[in-house]
Amino acid sequence: MEMKVEQREKLSILDIEGEVDHFVAPKLLREIDKLIDSGCDWLILDIKKVDYLDSGGIGVLFYTMQQLAPRQGQIGVICDDQNLIRILELVGLFDKKTNVSLFAERDEGIKTLERKVNIV
Repeated sequence: MEMKVEQREKLSILDIEGEVDHFVAPKLLREIDKLIDSGCDWLILDIKKVDYLDSGGIGVLFYTMQQLAPRQGQIGVICDDQNLIRILELVGLFDKKTNVSLFAERDEGIKTLERKVNIV
């Protein structure tokens, strides 16, 4: 798994590439924790280049959602893999009650979250 962080004014973008399984999920979790600890409440996770996601990776997504919810934070997930989207929908990640939004395109996700963060 490879990760790259892009910092914007009030938004962090984490590009993730490769496999996210039980073995690498802790590394991803540490990176997300560093972002949250540094004050990041608005996060985009670009998983378009993730070719495998198991329950460890899904757990990281839910952990992130739970960490940001009390801070009124939001997560944007960039993904266009219909099989992966279906799995994440089935586990309830994109439920209307969560603070997680799905975007097919990176630019759309960034623009939407930047607009929301500037309203808050």
